[in-house]
Formats: sequence, C-alpha cells, structure tokens
Amino acid sequence: MMHSMKARARSSQARATHAVEPPPPAAPDQRFLDLIRLIPAIVWEADGDNYRMTFVSDRCRDILGYDPAPWIAEKDFWEAHLHPEDRESAIAASELALQGVEEARIEYRFRAADGSYKWFYDVIQVLLDPGGRRRLVGVMVDVTERKALERRLAHAAAHDALTGLRNRADLLASAQAVLADPQSAPVALLFLDLDKFKVHNDRLGHAAGDEILRVVARRLERSVRPVDIVGRLGGDEFLVVATRATPTRVRDQAARLRRRISEPINVDGNIVNLRASVGIAVAQTGESIDELVNRADQAMYRAKARRRASHGS
Repeated sequence: MMHSMKARARSSQARATHAVEPPPPAAPDQRFLDLIRLIPAIVWEADGDNYRMTFVSDRCRDILGYDPAPWIAEKDFWEAHLHPEDRESAIAASELALQGVEEARIEYRFRAADGSYKWFYDVIQVLLDPGGRRRLVGVMVDVTERKALERRLAHAAAHDALTGLRNRADLLASAQAVLADPQSAPVALLFLDLDKFKVHNDRLGHAAGDEILRVVARRLERSVRPVDIVGRLGGDEFLVVATRATPTRVRDQAARLRRRISEPINVDGNIVNLRASVGIAVAQTGESIDELVNRADQAMYRAKARRRASHGS
C-alpha cells in the first residue's frame, strides 16, 4: 500500500512537472522571423556580388507600403527608389563598405509607394560566409520625423520668430559669406529703418506693432531678387544684402523698397502709413561685414536726417 502511494505521488509529481515545461523551441528560421517582426525598422540582406536582395522584413509594408516580394524580385529595386540627390552617395558608401569588408552608416531618402520620400538611417554590415562569399546586411531606420525636427530647429535658430526673416546672427553670417564670394561682387547693403514706428506702436499697441513688422517683412521678401538676402536686425531695422549691385540697380532697389513699405497697412481697421529711411553702402575690398553694416547704418541716419529737414519734422 505504501509502495502504491509513493508510486502515485511520483506519477502525480511527474505530471505536474511535465505540465509547466515550456514548449519545444521553434525552428531557427521561424525564431529569426519572429524577432525581426519586433524591430521597428526594415531589416534586409543582399548578395555581395550582385547586390540583389535576398531577404527583406515585413516592416517594409508598414513603413513604405511595399511588399517584400518586389525588393527581392527586382534586381535594382533599392537603387531605383533612392532620391536622385542621394543615389550616388548611398551607392558609393555601400560599395566602399563592401570593398573594405567594413560597416557603413548612411542617411538617404527613399521613395515610398505613395510617391513621397522618407529619410532613412541605414546601418550596413559586410559579412563573410565560411567560403569567403560576401553578404550585405542592413537595418533601415525611418528617421523622417527626426529630420523634420532638425529642419524646424535649424530654421528657428536662423530666423526671426516674429517675422520669419533671417535673424541678425544668420543674416550677418550669410552676408559675410557673400562678401567672400568674388562672383557676388559688387555687394551692397541696404539698411532700412521705419520712420516713426514707435508712434504707431504706442498708439495702436504692441500686437498691432508686431503685425506691422510682419507686413513689412513680407513686402520686403517680395520686393527683392531671389539671389538677394533680406533679414531683420532687430526692432524696426531691416537689412537687404544685394549682390552684383551696380549703382543704378541698387538705387532703383532702394526706391522700390521705400514705395512698397509706404503702401497703406490695414491693422484691425486702422490705416497705417509708413515711411522708411534707407542707407546704402557698397562693399570695399577687404572690408568686414561689421564695417559695412556700420557704414550702411550711418548712411541710413543721414537719409533720415535729410527727410526730417525737408519735411520739417
């Protein structure tokens, strides 16, 4: 009897142990696919001799809208969908990695099924089979949102928050680069200051003053050539960097800017009539941007003084 009870206990224990044992492991290929599905990126593999894709993870369907099949069936699928501006550098980086049997980390734009382009950060590794055959394996990570954020941050760093024009730092740096380019000569600065802006700002309020500055900024942008640079130095002071500025051209441009600024501005039903004083300075050999801005500033104040004298105010 005791022997029978012990036997039943051992049997029961064996059944309990068997009940909590994990299932046998999946086949290696299936385990690999299960892991790949968890990666929020496109995992791929290609033959090192002909660059033909031999594997592409299903994530390509979610991220780009393509099934894996065409990647593998079409020999140049990856190359054909690269952005034209990125194709040469992306292919070159892959080839260099293959030749040196090393890793490559590249960024490029890739055309999605809907025709749009997405940015990818691709880590490409070259592997050698036991027989010496080369394989390319990579992980394409969608970095489109990161790129968009970088663009927004770069724009914010270089542009005036109120008007959207270039801010002082970026404006002067760009102007310095223009001065250093012989093909831009002669370079002229047009320094603009809004006459009696403070009067309008105090009378109508700061919100109205901000709107006046935004209107002026848009008018300036529309009144300069695409090759010229326009920005806000601060307050009600603006600067235009004009390239290949012959005396006649720069005088005509200054007159055009004054006319555009003097057009009536409707701010919440209040009609504002502005005038602007413009100082012009043409760059001299070896002159720094700070020196040139200072001369344009002085020319603007002389123009403002002449206007006051002629109008008695």
